[in-house]
Amino acid sequence: MGSLEAMMKGSDARYLGDTAKLKIAQGVVGAVADKGSVLKFLPYNMQAVKQGFQDLAISVHSGAAQVEGGVHGLVFLMKRNHFDIWSPYVWNSKLEKPYQIQ
Repeated sequence: MGSLEAMMKGSDARYLGDTAKLKIAQGVVGAVADKGSVLKFLPYNMQAVKQGFQDLAISVHSGAAQVEGGVHGLVFLMKRNHFDIWSPYVWNSKLEKPYQIQ
C-alpha cells in the first residue's frame, strides 16, 4: 500500500502483501518546498470550523447564559404530566384543578 518506492522498501510487508504479486501504486511520491508558516492559514481554518458548527446548529453558551436562559424566578414548579412538561401551576387536591402561582 502506498507508492511504488515505498513498496520496494518493504512497506507491503506491513499489509500482508505478497511479493510475487503485481505491485500497483496506491500513492504518489513527491517533495514540496517549504511554503512558510501555517499561522497565516489558521484564521481560515478556524472560520471554516465555526461555519461548520453553525451549519450543524451548534452554539456556545456560558454557564451564566444557560442559567439566565432557563426558567427562573418561580416559587414552585410541578410536573404536569408524564411527558416532563414543567408548569408554574400548583395542583390543589381539594379543588381538583390547578391554580397559577402569582
